[in-house]
Amino acid sequence: MKTLLRYFHTLRYLRPRQLFYQLYYRLRRLFFASSQVQGIGSKSNVRLTASNVAPEEEPDFTFLNKAKKWNRISDIDWNCADYGKLWTYNLNYFEYLTDLPTATGRQLIDHWIDREGAIKDGWEPYPTSLRLVSWLRFYKFDRGGTPPHVLGSLRRQYRSLRQNKEYHLGGNHLLENALALVATAAFFELGRGLERSGRLLTTQLKEQYLTDGAHYELSPMYHLILAGRALIVYEGLLRCAPAANSTAALLAESLAEQLGWLNAFCTTDGRYAHFNDSTPGIAPGPGRASRPRRPTEHPTD
Repeated sequence: MKTLLRYFHTLRYLRPRQLFYQLYYRLRRLFFASSQVQGIGSKSNVRLTASNVAPEEEPDFTFLNKAKKWNRISDIDWNCADYGKLWTYNLNYFEYLTDLPTATGRQLIDHWIDREGAIKDGWEPYPTSLRLVSWLRFYKFDRGGTPPHVLGSLRRQYRSLRQNKEYHLGGNHLLENALALVATAAFFELGRGLERSGRLLTTQLKEQYLTDGAHYELSPMYHLILAGRALIVYEGLLRCAPAANSTAALLAESLAEQLGWLNAFCTTDGRYAHFNDSTPGIAPGPGRASRPRRPTEHPTD
């Protein structure tokens, strides 16, 4: 009886769309075992060996106050579960690329691609969303400057995410999915994909942000995380095809409201209240962000 009541009090708050996709994804996994990573597993021409990785390189990752060190990049286990699933997610987000030398970042990306057919948790929609944006940012949203094997992996990740959007979870997960799909579709100039992901992004921005610009989960930490990602995607859209201009304009309008709320909510020294699953050291620092450029303006390198 207690178990039934627990299910009732859990499910009663879910929207019909979430209930549908909870059932749909479970049935799909049951009958189509590998649908989540459809299209991956092909061999790439990238190999990391002792000969092309500096011998002094000892990758050291610290997430959630838990550190893990490997002897060299080629030894990294992208499925490492020593500290739980959330730690593994962080390893696969690749958000740390901005803190690393360019050569090291390239080696890490190449190693992930070389192992992608065996990676598990890293292929789930949320880490895939964050990784897509991280890689696109690393290569400055420049398709011509992105190696062919990376382009291939980005396409495979895009297809996987497109087929596994997190409708069953909703909230910030679905918004992260939309941001990543918009960014990748614009990067590859996929007109139809950009149109579809743009509609999803439009719906989620309208649904998830209140009239004062606050994210409806009312967690300053997640508000900052989402605003930071949206700014990266916005800058990327300005570098991509003109077809992305309408989506960029939509995102600029939302960002102006989001950043306005942050400026009003944060203290003068950049602190924010720890409401609703907020903690320091996770989200990017708020600062006093400037307005996003309009789509007609051009970013500088």
